[in-house]
Amino acid sequence: MSEDFEKRRAQKAYQAKLDKSDWAWLMSDRRGRRIAATLIDLSNNEESSIDHNTAAMAFKEGLRWYGVLLTRMLKELCFDKYIEMLKEQNNGRISTDEQ
Repeated sequence: MSEDFEKRRAQKAYQAKLDKSDWAWLMSDRRGRRIAATLIDLSNNEESSIDHNTAAMAFKEGLRWYGVLLTRMLKELCFDKYIEMLKEQNNGRISTDEQ
């Protein structure tokens, strides 16, 4: 039983290391940061999930939760690239607004 526990723990540690590496790779490129920003924007995590329809509210809350989770994960795994993504996103909005 102890061997199974150790094996699962080693697999989780390996998977966590792999996930961190994957997110670092994705966020290392401007296109990857745009993908991450799009996923966060689609989640509407900055908006209220309250709705008169309980099913719609549950759906909105699920989307919002995903955005919060993704944001927290990016901040934890690659904070500097997360900040860079926000700056790029803000610069894109400014240049689009000026046109």
